[in-house]
Amino acid sequence: MNSTERPGPRDYNRAARNASAPQNLDAWPRPLRWAYWVLVVSAVLMLVSGLVGIFGSGGPQVEPQNTQVAEYLHSNRLFVAVTNTVGAILLALFAAQLASGSKWARRIITIVIAIALFNNIAALALGIGGLSLLLIPIALLIALALLFQPQSNRFIKDRSLRG
Repeated sequence: MNSTERPGPRDYNRAARNASAPQNLDAWPRPLRWAYWVLVVSAVLMLVSGLVGIFGSGGPQVEPQNTQVAEYLHSNRLFVAVTNTVGAILLALFAAQLASGSKWARRIITIVIAIALFNNIAALALGIGGLSLLLIPIALLIALALLFQPQSNRFIKDRSLRG
């Protein structure tokens, strides 16, 4: 007798149980899988942005009238570039752990996303970075929304209860 069958007459009012149902509990939910790929794209965008900010020329060179303004732009551009590079590395490291349903990975990813959102939006507002920095917050917000979908929450909760 199969473990999914129960003794007695068949109840047509209940949903049928099949042998593949327990395997679906181990499947990686679609929103979490999409969040992983959006995080990979975000990490690539952040890494490219960071490396361009560190090693690039920083766009068209306009000589500011004041050396303090030049130093302000250079130091803030370097700060945003370094935080984007470090954030990209952290996103790449912890996004790989989402498949196992790690609560800590999702928490750290959320913190990194919050810091990256603040830095990139502030850089846009202050005129430090170009419009390409607008793609990073958009991708990060999409990833954040996918990370906290009900299916993702259930998967991570089930995995944390098991292990």
